[in-house]
Amino acid sequence: MNITQEDKGDLTKLVKIEIQPEDYKESVDKQLKDYQEKAQEPGFRVGKVPFGIINKKYGKAVRLDEINKLLSDKINSYIEESKLNILGQPLANQDHDPKGDFGKDDTFEFYFDLGIAPNFELDLENREFDFYRIKVDEKQVDEYVENIRNQNGSQENVDDEVKEGDIVKGVMTELDENGQPKEEGIVKEDGMLSVDYIKDEEVKKEILGKKKDDTITFNGKKVANENDTELASMLGIEKEQAAEVDSDFSMKIAEVLRNKPAELNEELYQKIYPKEEIKTEEEFRAKVKEDAEKAYERESERLLLATASDKLVDDINIELPDEFLKRWLLQNDEKLSAEKLENDYERYSRTMQWQLIENEIIKTYNVEVKDEEVKEQIRGYFMQQMGGGEISDEMKQQLDPIVDQMMQNKEQAKQIYDQLFDEKLAKAVKENAKLNEKEVTYDEFIKLAQEQQKDHDHDHDHDHDHDHSHEDESSDEEK
Repeated sequence: MNITQEDKGDLTKLVKIEIQPEDYKESVDKQLKDYQEKAQEPGFRVGKVPFGIINKKYGKAVRLDEINKLLSDKINSYIEESKLNILGQPLANQDHDPKGDFGKDDTFEFYFDLGIAPNFELDLENREFDFYRIKVDEKQVDEYVENIRNQNGSQENVDDEVKEGDIVKGVMTELDENGQPKEEGIVKEDGMLSVDYIKDEEVKKEILGKKKDDTITFNGKKVANENDTELASMLGIEKEQAAEVDSDFSMKIAEVLRNKPAELNEELYQKIYPKEEIKTEEEFRAKVKEDAEKAYERESERLLLATASDKLVDDINIELPDEFLKRWLLQNDEKLSAEKLENDYERYSRTMQWQLIENEIIKTYNVEVKDEEVKEQIRGYFMQQMGGGEISDEMKQQLDPIVDQMMQNKEQAKQIYDQLFDEKLAKAVKENAKLNEKEVTYDEFIKLAQEQQKDHDHDHDHDHDHDHSHEDESSDEEK
Protein backbone atom coordinates (compact mmCIF):
# COMPACT_ATOMS: atom_id res chain seq x y z
CA MET A 1 0.00 0.00 0.00
CA ASN A 2 1.32 3.44 -0.94
CA ILE A 3 0.11 6.77 0.45
CA THR A 4 1.30 10.07 -0.97
CA GLN A 5 0.18 13.65 -0.46
CA GLU A 6 0.60 17.00 -2.12
CA ASP A 7 -0.32 20.51 -1.02
CA LYS A 8 -3.07 22.13 -3.02
CA GLY A 9 -2.62 25.49 -1.30
CA ASP A 10 -5.43 27.24 0.59
CA LEU A 11 -4.95 24.83 3.54
CA THR A 12 -5.96 21.76 1.54
CA LYS A 13 -3.97 18.58 0.85
CA LEU A 14 -4.57 15.94 -1.81
CA VAL A 15 -3.92 12.40 -0.55
CA LYS A 16 -3.55 9.44 -2.91
CA ILE A 17 -3.97 5.94 -1.49
CA GLU A 18 -2.93 2.97 -3.61
CA ILE A 19 -4.09 -0.48 -2.50
CA GLN A 20 -2.59 -3.64 -4.04
CA PRO A 21 -4.13 -7.16 -4.02
CA GLU A 22 -1.67 -8.33 -1.36
CA ASP A 23 -3.16 -5.73 1.00
CA TYR A 24 -6.62 -7.29 1.01
CA LYS A 25 -6.59 -10.68 -0.79
CA GLU A 26 -5.98 -12.80 2.30
CA SER A 27 -8.90 -11.24 4.19
CA VAL A 28 -11.22 -11.51 1.17
CA ASP A 29 -10.32 -15.17 0.53
CA LYS A 30 -10.85 -16.04 4.19
CA GLN A 31 -14.33 -14.51 4.21
CA LEU A 32 -15.25 -16.21 0.94
CA LYS A 33 -14.09 -19.56 2.35
CA ASP A 34 -16.31 -18.96 5.38
CA TYR A 35 -19.20 -18.41 2.95
CA GLN A 36 -18.20 -21.59 1.09
CA GLU A 37 -18.47 -23.69 4.25
CA LYS A 38 -22.07 -22.53 4.84
CA ALA A 39 -23.31 -21.97 1.28
CA GLN A 40 -26.33 -23.87 -0.04
CA GLU A 41 -26.56 -24.04 -3.83
CA PRO A 42 -28.72 -26.32 -6.00
CA GLY A 43 -26.81 -29.47 -7.00
CA PHE A 44 -24.21 -29.17 -4.23
CA ARG A 45 -24.03 -30.37 -0.66
CA VAL A 46 -23.51 -27.78 2.09
CA GLY A 47 -19.83 -26.83 2.18
CA LYS A 48 -19.08 -28.41 -1.23
CA VAL A 49 -19.94 -25.49 -3.51
CA PRO A 50 -16.89 -24.74 -5.71
CA PHE A 51 -14.88 -21.69 -4.64
CA GLY A 52 -15.23 -20.18 -8.12
CA ILE A 53 -19.02 -20.07 -7.82
CA ILE A 54 -18.77 -18.45 -4.36
CA ASN A 55 -16.26 -15.93 -5.66
CA LYS A 56 -18.46 -15.05 -8.64
CA LYS A 57 -21.53 -14.61 -6.43
CA TYR A 58 -20.04 -12.82 -3.40
CA GLY A 59 -16.52 -11.74 -4.37
CA LYS A 60 -17.35 -8.21 -5.52
CA ALA A 61 -19.36 -7.31 -2.40
CA VAL A 62 -16.78 -8.83 -0.03
CA ARG A 63 -13.91 -7.12 -1.85
CA LEU A 64 -15.74 -3.77 -1.73
CA ASP A 65 -16.40 -4.13 1.99
CA GLU A 66 -12.82 -5.17 2.85
CA ILE A 67 -11.24 -2.40 0.79
CA ASN A 68 -13.52 0.21 2.31
CA LYS A 69 -12.57 -0.91 5.83
CA LEU A 70 -8.90 -0.98 4.88
CA LEU A 71 -9.16 2.46 3.31
CA SER A 72 -10.86 3.91 6.39
CA ASP A 73 -8.24 2.43 8.74
CA LYS A 74 -5.32 3.56 6.64
CA ILE A 75 -6.41 7.14 6.09
CA ASN A 76 -7.11 7.47 9.83
CA SER A 77 -3.72 6.07 10.80
CA TYR A 78 -2.00 8.19 8.14
CA ILE A 79 -3.56 11.38 9.51
CA GLU A 80 -2.58 10.40 13.05
CA GLU A 81 0.98 9.37 12.19
CA SER A 82 1.51 12.48 10.07
CA LYS A 83 0.17 14.60 12.96
CA LEU A 84 -2.22 16.40 10.61
CA ASN A 85 -4.74 18.65 12.35
CA ILE A 86 -7.67 18.40 9.95
CA LEU A 87 -11.09 20.02 9.73
CA GLY A 88 -14.20 17.90 9.23
CA GLN A 89 -13.58 14.60 7.44
CA PRO A 90 -11.70 13.66 4.25
CA LEU A 91 -13.69 14.25 1.08
CA ALA A 92 -13.41 12.31 -2.17
CA ASN A 93 -11.45 14.45 -4.62
CA GLN A 94 -13.61 15.72 -7.47
CA ASP A 95 -10.87 15.85 -10.12
CA HIS A 96 -9.56 12.27 -9.78
CA ASP A 97 -11.90 9.31 -10.20
CA PRO A 98 -11.16 6.16 -8.17
CA LYS A 99 -9.40 3.43 -10.15
CA GLY A 100 -9.84 -0.34 -9.87
CA ASP A 101 -12.34 -3.13 -10.54
CA PHE A 102 -14.05 -4.61 -7.47
CA GLY A 103 -14.99 -7.65 -9.53
CA LYS A 104 -11.41 -8.96 -9.40
CA ASP A 105 -8.17 -8.75 -7.40
CA ASP A 106 -7.08 -5.42 -8.81
CA THR A 107 -4.90 -2.47 -7.83
CA PHE A 108 -7.02 0.43 -6.57
CA GLU A 109 -6.35 4.16 -6.33
CA PHE A 110 -8.37 6.60 -4.23
CA TYR A 111 -7.96 10.36 -3.91
CA PHE A 112 -9.04 12.45 -0.96
CA ASP A 113 -8.98 16.14 -0.07
CA LEU A 114 -8.07 17.06 3.50
CA GLY A 115 -8.92 20.43 5.03
CA ILE A 116 -6.03 21.50 7.28
CA ALA A 117 -6.56 23.50 10.46
CA PRO A 118 -4.41 26.65 10.33
CA ASN A 119 -1.84 27.65 12.94
CA PHE A 120 -2.53 30.80 14.95
CA GLU A 121 -1.38 32.58 18.08
CA LEU A 122 -3.85 32.51 21.00
CA ASP A 123 -1.81 34.89 23.19
CA LEU A 124 -4.55 35.02 25.83
CA GLU A 125 -2.30 36.64 28.45
CA ASN A 126 -2.00 39.79 26.33
CA ARG A 127 -5.71 40.14 25.54
CA GLU A 128 -8.12 42.29 27.55
CA PHE A 129 -11.85 41.80 28.19
CA ASP A 130 -14.48 43.59 30.26
CA PHE A 131 -15.59 41.68 33.35
CA TYR A 132 -18.74 42.81 35.16
CA ARG A 133 -18.83 42.17 38.91
CA ILE A 134 -22.42 42.19 40.23
CA LYS A 135 -23.15 43.91 43.54
CA VAL A 136 -25.45 42.03 45.95
CA ASP A 137 -27.55 44.50 47.94
CA GLU A 138 -29.57 43.93 51.12
CA LYS A 139 -32.86 43.79 49.22
CA GLN A 140 -31.58 40.82 47.24
CA VAL A 141 -30.36 39.13 50.42
CA ASP A 142 -33.87 39.63 51.85
CA GLU A 143 -35.34 37.85 48.82
CA TYR A 144 -32.89 34.95 49.07
CA VAL A 145 -33.56 34.52 52.78
CA GLU A 146 -37.32 34.59 52.19
CA ASN A 147 -37.00 31.93 49.48
CA ILE A 148 -34.98 29.71 51.81
CA ARG A 149 -37.59 30.11 54.54
CA ASN A 150 -40.42 29.22 52.13
CA GLN A 151 -38.60 26.23 50.63
CA ASN A 152 -37.91 24.87 54.09
CA GLY A 153 -41.29 25.74 55.57
CA SER A 154 -44.06 23.38 56.69
CA GLN A 155 -47.62 22.92 55.49
CA GLU A 156 -50.30 23.89 58.01
CA ASN A 157 -54.05 23.39 57.83
CA VAL A 158 -55.76 26.79 57.87
CA ASP A 159 -59.40 27.75 58.38
CA ASP A 160 -59.23 30.55 55.85
CA GLU A 161 -60.07 31.48 52.28
CA VAL A 162 -57.88 29.90 49.59
CA LYS A 163 -55.04 32.23 48.53
CA GLU A 164 -52.19 32.18 46.05
CA GLY A 165 -49.62 29.57 47.10
CA ASP A 166 -52.17 27.37 48.91
CA ILE A 167 -52.93 23.70 48.31
CA VAL A 168 -56.48 22.36 48.51
CA LYS A 169 -57.31 18.72 49.27
CA GLY A 170 -60.50 16.71 48.92
CA VAL A 171 -62.28 14.01 46.92
CA MET A 172 -62.22 14.60 43.15
CA THR A 173 -65.28 13.21 41.34
CA GLU A 174 -65.73 13.03 37.57
CA LEU A 175 -68.98 14.61 36.33
CA ASP A 176 -71.20 13.78 33.38
CA GLU A 177 -72.56 16.27 30.84
CA ASN A 178 -75.37 17.15 33.29
CA GLY A 179 -72.95 18.06 36.07
CA GLN A 180 -73.80 14.91 38.05
CA PRO A 181 -71.32 12.27 39.31
CA LYS A 182 -70.52 10.12 36.29
CA GLU A 183 -71.53 6.48 36.52
CA GLU A 184 -68.34 4.41 36.87
CA GLY A 185 -66.41 7.66 36.50
CA ILE A 186 -63.05 8.56 38.02
CA VAL A 187 -62.96 9.20 41.77
CA LYS A 188 -59.74 10.34 43.43
CA GLU A 189 -60.14 10.08 47.23
CA ASP A 190 -57.02 12.02 48.18
CA GLY A 191 -57.19 14.66 45.44
CA MET A 192 -54.87 17.64 45.71
CA LEU A 193 -54.58 20.92 43.77
CA SER A 194 -51.75 23.44 44.01
CA VAL A 195 -53.08 26.90 43.20
CA ASP A 196 -49.70 28.22 41.98
CA TYR A 197 -49.37 25.36 39.48
CA ILE A 198 -52.63 26.19 37.66
CA LYS A 199 -52.09 28.53 34.71
CA ASP A 200 -55.71 28.84 33.55
CA GLU A 201 -57.03 32.07 35.11
CA GLU A 202 -60.67 30.93 34.89
CA VAL A 203 -59.90 27.81 36.95
CA LYS A 204 -57.86 29.84 39.44
CA LYS A 205 -60.72 32.27 39.90
CA GLU A 206 -63.00 29.32 40.72
CA ILE A 207 -60.68 28.18 43.53
CA LEU A 208 -59.40 31.44 45.06
CA GLY A 209 -61.59 32.75 47.86
CA LYS A 210 -63.22 29.38 48.61
CA LYS A 211 -63.06 27.84 52.11
CA LYS A 212 -63.18 24.42 53.73
CA ASP A 213 -66.44 22.51 52.89
CA ASP A 214 -67.02 24.62 49.76
CA THR A 215 -67.37 22.69 46.50
CA ILE A 216 -65.41 23.71 43.41
CA THR A 217 -65.94 22.55 39.82
CA PHE A 218 -63.16 22.53 37.27
CA ASN A 219 -62.12 20.99 33.97
CA GLY A 220 -59.45 18.34 34.53
CA LYS A 221 -57.48 19.18 31.39
CA LYS A 222 -57.34 22.89 32.22
CA VAL A 223 -56.17 22.25 35.78
CA ALA A 224 -53.39 20.01 34.40
CA ASN A 225 -52.44 22.72 31.89
CA GLU A 226 -53.40 20.44 28.96
CA ASN A 227 -50.67 17.99 30.00
CA ASP A 228 -51.78 14.31 29.97
CA THR A 229 -48.88 13.22 32.17
CA GLU A 230 -49.80 15.76 34.84
CA LEU A 231 -53.50 14.89 34.57
CA ALA A 232 -52.69 11.20 35.02
CA SER A 233 -50.64 12.00 38.14
CA MET A 234 -53.38 14.26 39.54
CA LEU A 235 -56.12 11.65 39.06
CA GLY A 236 -54.04 8.54 39.82
CA ILE A 237 -54.65 6.98 36.39
CA GLU A 238 -52.54 5.87 33.42
CA LYS A 239 -51.39 8.46 30.88
CA GLU A 240 -53.22 6.64 28.07
CA GLN A 241 -56.50 6.90 30.01
CA ALA A 242 -55.81 10.57 30.83
CA ALA A 243 -55.52 11.33 27.11
CA GLU A 244 -59.20 10.34 26.74
CA VAL A 245 -60.43 12.39 29.71
CA ASP A 246 -61.99 15.77 28.99
CA SER A 247 -64.54 15.90 31.81
CA ASP A 248 -65.34 18.39 34.52
CA PHE A 249 -64.65 17.35 38.12
CA SER A 250 -66.05 18.46 41.45
CA MET A 251 -64.14 18.65 44.71
CA LYS A 252 -65.48 19.37 48.18
CA ILE A 253 -62.61 21.10 49.92
CA ALA A 254 -61.60 19.04 52.96
CA GLU A 255 -58.41 20.96 53.79
CA VAL A 256 -56.68 24.19 52.87
CA LEU A 257 -52.93 23.85 53.31
CA ARG A 258 -50.69 26.90 53.53
CA ASN A 259 -46.93 27.06 53.68
CA LYS A 260 -45.56 28.37 56.96
CA PRO A 261 -42.05 29.79 56.38
CA ALA A 262 -39.30 28.26 58.49
CA GLU A 263 -38.17 30.22 61.53
CA LEU A 264 -34.79 31.93 61.36
CA ASN A 265 -32.99 29.91 64.01
CA GLU A 266 -29.99 27.63 64.47
CA GLU A 267 -31.97 24.60 63.31
CA LEU A 268 -32.50 26.22 59.89
CA TYR A 269 -28.92 27.51 59.72
CA GLN A 270 -27.58 24.02 60.43
CA LYS A 271 -29.91 22.45 57.87
CA ILE A 272 -28.83 24.83 55.10
CA TYR A 273 -25.15 24.95 56.01
CA PRO A 274 -24.36 21.72 57.94
CA LYS A 275 -20.60 22.28 57.72
CA GLU A 276 -20.73 25.85 59.05
CA GLU A 277 -20.96 27.09 62.64
CA ILE A 278 -23.67 29.71 62.12
CA LYS A 279 -25.36 30.97 65.28
CA THR A 280 -26.97 34.30 64.39
CA GLU A 281 -29.20 35.77 61.70
CA GLU A 282 -26.39 38.20 60.84
CA GLU A 283 -23.99 35.33 60.18
CA PHE A 284 -26.64 33.51 58.16
CA ARG A 285 -27.32 36.55 55.98
CA ALA A 286 -23.59 36.99 55.41
CA LYS A 287 -23.32 33.39 54.21
CA VAL A 288 -26.38 33.78 51.96
CA LYS A 289 -24.83 36.92 50.48
CA GLU A 290 -21.57 35.05 49.88
CA ASP A 291 -23.45 32.28 48.03
CA ALA A 292 -25.35 34.86 45.97
CA GLU A 293 -22.09 36.52 44.98
CA LYS A 294 -20.73 33.14 43.86
CA ALA A 295 -23.84 32.55 41.75
CA TYR A 296 -23.54 36.03 40.26
CA GLU A 297 -19.87 35.38 39.60
CA ARG A 298 -20.83 32.40 37.44
CA GLU A 299 -23.27 34.60 35.50
CA SER A 300 -20.51 37.17 34.99
CA GLU A 301 -18.19 34.42 33.78
CA ARG A 302 -20.79 33.21 31.28
CA LEU A 303 -21.08 36.73 29.85
CA LEU A 304 -17.28 36.97 29.80
CA LEU A 305 -17.04 33.75 27.72
CA ALA A 306 -19.70 35.00 25.28
CA THR A 307 -18.04 38.39 24.75
CA ALA A 308 -14.52 36.91 24.70
CA SER A 309 -15.46 34.32 22.08
CA ASP A 310 -16.73 37.03 19.72
CA LYS A 311 -13.72 39.27 20.35
CA LEU A 312 -11.20 36.45 19.90
CA VAL A 313 -12.78 35.41 16.60
CA ASP A 314 -12.69 39.04 15.41
CA ASP A 315 -9.14 39.76 16.59
CA ILE A 316 -7.41 36.53 15.56
CA ASN A 317 -9.31 36.28 12.25
CA ILE A 318 -8.27 32.70 11.44
CA GLU A 319 -7.89 31.80 7.77
CA LEU A 320 -9.90 28.69 6.77
CA PRO A 321 -10.03 26.42 3.71
CA ASP A 322 -13.40 27.89 2.76
CA GLU A 323 -14.12 25.92 -0.41
CA PHE A 324 -13.29 22.63 1.31
CA LEU A 325 -15.50 23.50 4.29
CA LYS A 326 -18.42 24.43 2.04
CA ARG A 327 -18.21 21.03 0.32
CA TRP A 328 -17.97 19.27 3.68
CA LEU A 329 -20.96 21.16 5.13
CA LEU A 330 -23.14 20.40 2.11
CA GLN A 331 -22.16 16.74 2.16
CA ASN A 332 -22.94 16.35 5.86
CA ASP A 333 -26.27 18.16 5.94
CA GLU A 334 -28.86 16.95 3.43
CA LYS A 335 -31.21 19.81 4.36
CA LEU A 336 -28.60 22.47 3.62
CA SER A 337 -28.80 24.01 0.14
CA ALA A 338 -25.88 25.64 -1.65
CA GLU A 339 -27.79 28.95 -1.66
CA LYS A 340 -28.46 28.86 2.08
CA LEU A 341 -24.85 27.91 2.74
CA GLU A 342 -23.58 30.92 0.81
CA ASN A 343 -25.96 33.21 2.71
CA ASP A 344 -25.00 31.74 6.10
CA TYR A 345 -21.36 30.85 5.51
CA GLU A 346 -19.99 33.68 7.62
CA ARG A 347 -21.83 32.21 10.63
CA TYR A 348 -20.49 28.72 9.86
CA SER A 349 -17.00 30.15 9.44
CA ARG A 350 -17.12 31.98 12.77
CA THR A 351 -18.38 28.82 14.48
CA MET A 352 -15.43 26.85 13.10
CA GLN A 353 -12.98 29.59 14.06
CA TRP A 354 -14.33 29.60 17.61
CA GLN A 355 -14.02 25.81 17.82
CA LEU A 356 -10.36 26.07 16.85
CA ILE A 357 -9.78 28.80 19.44
CA GLU A 358 -11.72 26.79 22.02
CA ASN A 359 -9.56 23.73 21.34
CA GLU A 360 -6.43 25.82 21.79
CA ILE A 361 -7.69 27.07 25.18
CA ILE A 362 -8.50 23.46 26.17
CA LYS A 363 -5.02 22.28 25.18
CA THR A 364 -3.11 25.23 26.62
CA TYR A 365 -4.85 25.33 30.00
CA ASN A 366 -5.72 21.61 30.42
CA VAL A 367 -9.48 22.17 30.54
CA GLU A 368 -11.41 18.98 31.35
CA VAL A 369 -14.55 17.84 33.15
CA LYS A 370 -14.57 14.59 35.13
CA ASP A 371 -17.56 12.33 35.82
CA GLU A 372 -17.40 13.06 39.55
CA GLU A 373 -17.81 16.78 38.84
CA VAL A 374 -20.95 16.04 36.81
CA LYS A 375 -22.29 13.95 39.71
CA GLU A 376 -21.55 16.73 42.17
CA GLN A 377 -23.47 19.17 39.97
CA ILE A 378 -26.50 16.85 39.91
CA ARG A 379 -26.40 16.55 43.72
CA GLY A 380 -26.35 20.35 43.88
CA TYR A 381 -29.53 20.55 41.78
CA PHE A 382 -31.34 18.30 44.23
CA MET A 383 -30.10 20.31 47.21
CA GLN A 384 -31.44 23.50 45.61
CA GLN A 385 -34.86 21.86 45.27
CA MET A 386 -34.72 21.05 48.98
CA GLY A 387 -33.89 24.58 50.04
CA GLY A 388 -30.22 24.92 49.20
CA GLY A 389 -27.22 24.68 51.46
CA GLU A 390 -24.33 22.26 51.63
CA ILE A 391 -24.49 18.49 51.12
CA SER A 392 -23.95 16.39 54.24
CA ASP A 393 -22.38 12.93 54.04
CA GLU A 394 -25.72 11.37 54.95
CA MET A 395 -27.56 13.30 52.24
CA LYS A 396 -24.85 12.35 49.71
CA GLN A 397 -25.45 8.66 50.43
CA GLN A 398 -29.18 9.11 49.91
CA LEU A 399 -28.73 11.01 46.64
CA ASP A 400 -26.04 8.85 45.03
CA PRO A 401 -28.37 6.09 43.68
CA ILE A 402 -30.53 8.80 42.03
CA VAL A 403 -27.41 10.53 40.67
CA ASP A 404 -26.08 7.27 39.21
CA GLN A 405 -29.43 6.70 37.50
CA MET A 406 -29.35 10.20 35.98
CA MET A 407 -25.81 9.59 34.73
CA GLN A 408 -27.20 6.72 32.64
CA ASN A 409 -29.23 9.26 30.69
CA LYS A 410 -26.51 10.26 28.21
CA GLU A 411 -28.34 13.31 26.87
CA GLN A 412 -29.03 14.67 30.35
CA ALA A 413 -25.48 13.99 31.53
CA LYS A 414 -24.05 15.66 28.42
CA GLN A 415 -26.07 18.83 29.05
CA ILE A 416 -24.52 19.11 32.51
CA TYR A 417 -21.10 18.23 31.12
CA ASP A 418 -21.44 21.01 28.53
CA GLN A 419 -22.45 23.51 31.20
CA LEU A 420 -19.46 22.62 33.39
CA PHE A 421 -17.14 22.73 30.40
CA ASP A 422 -18.27 26.24 29.51
CA GLU A 423 -17.75 27.28 33.13
CA LYS A 424 -14.18 25.97 33.01
CA LEU A 425 -13.52 27.64 29.67
CA ALA A 426 -14.76 30.91 31.16
CA LYS A 427 -12.48 30.47 34.19
CA ALA A 428 -9.51 29.80 31.90
CA VAL A 429 -10.19 33.10 30.11
CA LYS A 430 -10.82 34.92 33.39
CA GLU A 431 -7.67 33.65 35.09
CA ASN A 432 -5.28 34.16 32.18
CA ALA A 433 -6.47 37.21 30.23
CA LYS A 434 -6.34 40.82 31.40
CA LEU A 435 -9.66 41.89 32.90
CA ASN A 436 -11.12 45.36 32.94
CA GLU A 437 -13.37 44.94 36.01
CA LYS A 438 -16.55 46.99 36.31
CA GLU A 439 -19.00 46.87 39.23
CA VAL A 440 -22.69 46.86 38.23
CA THR A 441 -26.10 46.19 39.75
CA TYR A 442 -27.93 43.04 38.74
CA ASP A 443 -30.41 45.03 36.63
CA GLU A 444 -27.53 46.74 34.82
CA PHE A 445 -25.92 43.35 34.23
CA ILE A 446 -29.13 41.96 32.70
CA LYS A 447 -29.23 44.86 30.24
CA LEU A 448 -25.60 44.25 29.28
CA ALA A 449 -26.26 40.55 28.76
CA GLN A 450 -29.31 41.30 26.59
CA GLU A 451 -27.32 43.76 24.48
CA GLN A 452 -24.55 41.22 24.02
CA GLN A 453 -27.06 38.58 22.94
CA LYS A 454 -28.61 41.01 20.46
CA ASP A 455 -25.22 41.77 18.94
CA HIS A 456 -24.30 38.11 18.94
CA ASP A 457 -26.30 37.32 15.80
CA HIS A 458 -24.77 33.90 15.28
CA ASP A 459 -24.59 30.74 17.33
CA HIS A 460 -21.27 29.13 18.07
CA ASP A 461 -23.05 25.72 18.18
CA HIS A 462 -20.36 24.21 20.44
CA ASP A 463 -19.69 20.62 19.55
CA HIS A 464 -18.76 19.92 23.18
CA ASP A 465 -17.25 16.61 22.28
CA HIS A 466 -14.19 18.88 22.42
CA ASP A 467 -12.40 16.48 20.12
CA HIS A 468 -12.37 17.82 16.59
CA SER A 469 -10.05 15.07 15.40
CA HIS A 470 -10.75 13.25 12.17
CA GLU A 471 -13.28 10.47 11.89
CA ASP A 472 -13.46 8.93 8.45
CA GLU A 473 -17.06 8.58 7.40
CA SER A 474 -16.41 8.17 3.66
CA SER A 475 -19.23 6.29 2.00
CA ASP A 476 -19.08 3.66 -0.69
CA GLU A 477 -20.35 6.25 -3.16
CA GLU A 478 -17.31 8.44 -2.41
CA LYS A 479 -15.05 5.61 -3.32
